[in-house]
Amino acid sequence: MVQQSSLWKCSAVLALAGALVGCATAPGTEGNSTANTAAAALPAPAPPPEVSLADLIVGADWAAVRIEGIGVLGTPVPRLRWISATQVTGNGGCNQFSGKAVVGDANFTLGPLASTRMLCMPTPSGQEDKFFKALESTTRARLERGVLVLLDGQGNELMRLTRQGR
Repeated sequence: MVQQSSLWKCSAVLALAGALVGCATAPGTEGNSTANTAAAALPAPAPPPEVSLADLIVGADWAAVRIEGIGVLGTPVPRLRWISATQVTGNGGCNQFSGKAVVGDANFTLGPLASTRMLCMPTPSGQEDKFFKALESTTRARLERGVLVLLDGQGNELMRLTRQGR
């Protein structure tokens, strides 16, 4: 009988010790153990996805606002649209065009471009010709507060375009 009583007391002490250990909190996590347990069970938030230049420009129309440092004059305004990261289309102000594109982190090229040859009223200061020349001379690009800036190989600004929709 003494043995059973000692065994029972020992079991009761071990059960109580186990219960107390289960209620303990790790250093620095004092407070509501239910909230701590629930918060610990949540997965860590995923990092924001990497956004490439192609993700930001593809599918949108871009209207030229400056070509070779000169504000765009007249209508229709020259436009550029990325169909995909490898295909562009648009309008130089008179003639339609389409062509290949390479939009990457290290390189950015447009062309060769094919265009219609419609007989149009001459554009102010050869604007359409300068538009096409700027597109085909582009080797880099960057976004500045929503404005797409096209640059040549020396970092000279060729053209600025603004987003017209998505």
